[in-house]
Amino acid sequence: MLRGATFFTSRSTISSEIPLADIQGPVIFALNHSSWTDPMLFAAKLPYSVVKAISPLYFMTGEKFYKKLWLRPLLIISGGLKIKSKGFSVKDFFGDSLKKIEAGGSILIFPEGKIVGNNTKTQAKTGVIYLAQTAQIPIIPVRIKGIRKFSIKTSLTSKAHIKLFIHEPIGIQTSLHGYQQHRLEAQKLIKIIYRKVRHESV
Repeated sequence: MLRGATFFTSRSTISSEIPLADIQGPVIFALNHSSWTDPMLFAAKLPYSVVKAISPLYFMTGEKFYKKLWLRPLLIISGGLKIKSKGFSVKDFFGDSLKKIEAGGSILIFPEGKIVGNNTKTQAKTGVIYLAQTAQIPIIPVRIKGIRKFSIKTSLTSKAHIKLFIHEPIGIQTSLHGYQQHRLEAQKLIKIIYRKVRHESV
């Protein structure tokens, strides 16, 4: 239904550094976050064969949104998984996501941790690194462009052009020893991933 709705309101192009047929779940997608519609448009604009290969697909959202009773059912139906605001370990923060990955699901995560304008830079968070390392699955950085503010007038008069830029998967090594080395490596990796997510030269 969502795919059909976006057909009439937007067109799309996909640029990928890897063959789309090689994308298989479970996998983590690290996506820039410029609109609340990002998770839905990302899934709707992927070819059906890719969606089938990575399904079920979930996206991560803040615990504070799950506390809104009117919003919680929508998040559950659309595949939203809460990130806990407090914890002491990866399982404390990403317990729900790890369970879905173990069951074969794929995860969509926003390293920025919030909605950020296309021309605004922020500090990316390293949570995606620890999640990928714990789950032992790769991260695929993705840049989505062309999302505009929704209005009935623009939807009826012109189609948005949604562009997806899919980068090569990044594996996370597990042979790290010591908190300091682990932290420095995570910071290094998130900078590389975030440059790709922002579609900047590395």
